[in-house]
Amino acid sequence: MTYVDLNPVRAGIADSIESSDHTSVQVRAEELRIDPGKADEPIQPIAGVRLGLDMLKDKAFARLAMSNRQYIELVDFTGRQLRPSKRGKIDEREPTALSKLGLDANYWTAHVKGVGSGYWRFVASVEALEAKAAEWKRQWLKGIGYARRLVTG
Repeated sequence: MTYVDLNPVRAGIADSIESSDHTSVQVRAEELRIDPGKADEPIQPIAGVRLGLDMLKDKAFARLAMSNRQYIELVDFTGRQLRPSKRGKIDEREPTALSKLGLDANYWTAHVKGVGSGYWRFVASVEALEAKAAEWKRQWLKGIGYARRLVTG
């Protein structure tokens, strides 16, 4: 998915995610600009069937365990890496896609700092931790409160 989303950048016809026309990452970024609250929701298909949280927890409907925020950050980071066989990349001076969307760029750092203190068995989003607790037939897992605080600030 990232490879396809970066085709306009690599071809030198776009210099950022926002100007990368006709890509899913551009659509995702625009959706977050309109509703930043969706940043930590699980990534969904751009076209076709959108899944409810109950379906996302069902292994038959398993999707990439990644949030919208994580995907945009991955594409932005990957797009900044120079590829000798390609013409373009996102300029290092260009602000990150997440900062342009007004989303906290220190999100990953906070997750890492929670390892061993905020989290115990899993480092994940609130939804992923709740799904794992349900799978194990538990009410909660250590880290759910920590993950919730990261989202609410």
